[in-house]
Amino acid sequence: LFRSIIVAWFSTPLFTLLFGSQWVGAGTYAAIMIPPAFTHLLVGPFDRMFDIVGRQKIALVIEVGYSIVSLVAFTLSLIYLHSVPLAVIVLSVVTILYDVVWIVAVYHAFAFPYGDLLRIAARILALGSATIAALWVVTLVVRGFLHA
Repeated sequence: LFRSIIVAWFSTPLFTLLFGSQWVGAGTYAAIMIPPAFTHLLVGPFDRMFDIVGRQKIALVIEVGYSIVSLVAFTLSLIYLHSVPLAVIVLSVVTILYDVVWIVAVYHAFAFPYGDLLRIAARILALGSATIAALWVVTLVVRGFLHA
C-alpha cells in the first residue's frame, strides 16, 4: 500500500523525469490506475476460491457483471464527460468496487466472519490515509523550500 501510494503520488514527475515531458500524461494515467491495481493485487489470492467450493457460477456472474458495467460506465463517461482522464477515473472506481464485491462474495461463500474483513479494511484505510497525509506535508515543505 505504502509503495503504491508513493508511486501514484510521484508518478507524473517520475514519468517526466524518466521519459521526458511528452510522457507527463502517462504519469497522470498511472496515478489514476494504481488504486485499482492495488485492489486487484489484494483480490488475486481469492481468484480460485469459488473453484475450491464448486461455485464457479458466482465467479462467472461477478465477472460478466463487471465486464458489462465497466464497458458501459467507461463508454458513457466518454460520451457525457468528454474527458478521457475522467473516464479512466470512472473505470478505476468501477474496478475497485468489483474487487470489493469479489472479496465480500468470497467471505460470504466461505462463511468467513465479516468482522475480520472490516478490521482489514480499517487498517488499509488508516495506513493509506496516514501515508497520503505524510506525503502531502512533505510536498508542502519541499515546495516551501524550493520557493523560498
